[in-house]
Amino acid sequence: MKVNISYSVAIEEVLPLVEKLYTESNQQFKKSYVEANTMLEASFTDDALQAMLSQITKLRQEMVEFDSKLGELLGMAKGYQHILNGAPTSHELELPAAFPEEGINDTA
Repeated sequence: MKVNISYSVAIEEVLPLVEKLYTESNQQFKKSYVEANTMLEASFTDDALQAMLSQITKLRQEMVEFDSKLGELLGMAKGYQHILNGAPTSHELELPAAFPEEGINDTA
């Protein structure tokens, strides 16, 4: 389950925060991809069919999760851009908190 949490940061903290969140998400995705890819390289046999199917499913779920996080980061960056273009007069921008740690549930 995901929960939206928001807090305010100074405008000059927005891009460093977006970068930090991207880096964390990207590292997690890369780690998952390397693990799945390593297992898949040896899995395309009849004997390892179930492991292959499991790894492909896991990798697809990781891709969905990473895409979701990229969407959140895109929203933050667009909000920041909106402020730079003169939208609000406040010096703060409300942003979602860092991504919560959560398990990946197979919804298929």
